[in-house]
Amino acid sequence: MVPREDIVLAVLGASAALAGLVLVFLGLVAAATASYSPGTAESIIAKARRPAYAVLGSFGLGIACVALCALWLLLSTESGPVFWIAIVLFFAQLFSLVVATVWAVKKALWE
Repeated sequence: MVPREDIVLAVLGASAALAGLVLVFLGLVAAATASYSPGTAESIIAKARRPAYAVLGSFGLGIACVALCALWLLLSTESGPVFWIAIVLFFAQLFSLVVATVWAVKKALWE
């Protein structure tokens, strides 16, 4: 069986790497939203901003996962809710990244 410390370290590293990737992706989505001309209707700009909020939410989940993993390592607990919450947050981060990416690509390419 793999020690929990190794699992938490792996999740911490993967979550931090994904959060960095999401941050770059957020910059691309924000730049695309900001590229509309000044005369563009606010309703169109608001529709373009929605995927950015999903990407921002994914980034927030990643940062929360990193924080929980670090907290777990600092507390040195063998088990408990912090471990499981960190694992669940990691999978939520993965899921939200997929959803945000599909949404942003759909908006950019097909609408």
